[in-house]
Amino acid sequence: MDLTYTTIYIIKPEAFEIREQIKDYICKNSILKVNSSRVCILEKIDIMNIFIDDIGTPLLGGIEKHLVGRLVEVVLVSISRYANISVSDELQRICGDHFNPMLCKKNTVRNQFGSSEYENYDGITYFLNAIHKASSTESRVATKWCIENIFT
Repeated sequence: MDLTYTTIYIIKPEAFEIREQIKDYICKNSILKVNSSRVCILEKIDIMNIFIDDIGTPLLGGIEKHLVGRLVEVVLVSISRYANISVSDELQRICGDHFNPMLCKKNTVRNQFGSSEYENYDGITYFLNAIHKASSTESRVATKWCIENIFT
């Protein structure tokens, strides 16, 4: 599988009950294709290998407290090699580009399915934005980790 055209997103615990609606929304409003998905409970090692951009930041602690031991759905998506946009950029376009769902464009997953509510983990504000999308800098490594450790 060519990871240039593939990435992952995670439907977080706060949106787990509406995960089918979110996946349908993404499929209907983007050019992304779902290759596979897996409901699972993430462990700390998964967080360290998926949320790569957050390593060394205070946010990582909030991510761990919010996700470890809770049900999520990890979704593997791809885009055509002939698309005029990268898979990471298309995922960001449909998910939203801000942590706070209320600051995302109206036609994004975070705005439509996220919440204005947030959790506070040791002074870190963690928005209940429904979805994690791999950034362009972490996409290949995080996707490879998920293929080898979550989807096998």
